[in-house]
Amino acid sequence: MPRRNRAFGELTERQAQIALLYAAGFARTYIASSLCVEEVTVDASIARTYVDLGINRKAQLCKIMVETEVNAHRQYCADCQGRFICLTYETLRSKIKHYQRVESAA
Repeated sequence: MPRRNRAFGELTERQAQIALLYAAGFARTYIASSLCVEEVTVDASIARTYVDLGINRKAQLCKIMVETEVNAHRQYCADCQGRFICLTYETLRSKIKHYQRVESAA
């Protein structure tokens, strides 16, 4: 199946919900029960998300999510737009560096 490399924001609403919970560390069983779906639905959604984003590891998913958060933060943060030091931005950037190290170690 070809990789699509879609942006995180282009996932379906359900795919995004499941991906966020999964990347945050919640178990598939918990995700299924909290969203009132079957566990196989969660597994299928995660697999589809990986194909849609062109990734194959959880660390890559986490990195994409943090990058998306960085871009959204910078768009609305007056400190970032004014090029001042922003602790939220620096925290998010450090998370990206962490996931890059995890990904390269895999």
